[in-house]
Amino acid sequence: MKLTYIEEAYDQIELIGFPLISYFDLIDDVFQNSIKANELKNHINKKVLLYEVLVNTRFHKGSNDKLIRFCTFVDQNGDYFDTVHFSIVIEKYPINGIGVYECYGCVSEEFDFCSLDIIWSKKMRLKPDPRAQ
Repeated sequence: MKLTYIEEAYDQIELIGFPLISYFDLIDDVFQNSIKANELKNHINKKVLLYEVLVNTRFHKGSNDKLIRFCTFVDQNGDYFDTVHFSIVIEKYPINGIGVYECYGCVSEEFDFCSLDIIWSKKMRLKPDPRAQ
């Protein structure tokens, strides 16, 4: 019996913690109209939607003693970018592990570097493992 690429990807996630194919190939949700990370500079102070895979996340305590979350993501083209999640967003829209996230936010620029101030985000659903049905 030949395994499907989805079954192979789930085996890889179980064995090594991630698939050897792109997480984008495993998404079961529908993608909406969005931009890529290399287009952020064209949308400064505008609200945009991006799809990306989580690379790293870390917390920092702000001057008001509230948590701020900083994340680094990579898009389908392999371009990296950063996001900022303020305390109200952290509580409403948590980041739950590696996967593809749909992120909506406002593009900001400092020191010639663009990032996305998150308004809302959600983790995209993966296609189910056919063996689990």
